Amino acid sequence: MKHMIDADVTQLRRERLARLRNHAQAGFTLIEMLVVLAIIGLIVGLVGPRVLNYLSTQVKTPKYRLRTSRALWICSISIQAAILRARKV
Repeated sequence: MKHMIDADVTQLRRERLARLRNHAQAGFTLIEMLVVLAIIGLIVGLVGPRVLNYLSTQVKTPKYRLRTSRALWICSISIQAAILRARKV
C-alpha cells in the first residue's frame, strides 16, 4: 500500500514539474524582448535613411520631368515660330 502511495506522489510531482516547466516557457523574458527591439532598431537605422532617400528622389523626379518637358515644349514652339518666320522672309 505504501508503495502505491509513493508511486502516486511521485507521479503527481512529475506532473506538477511538467506543468511548471510548460508555464515557465510560455512567454518571453525581458532580455529576449530587449534583444529583439535592439535588432529592429539597428535594421531601421541602417535601412531607413536609404528608403527615405529613395522615396524623396521618386517625388522629385516627376517634378523635374514636368519642368523639363514644359521647357522642351516651349522651346519647340519657339523653334516652330522661328521656322515660320524664316519661311515668310
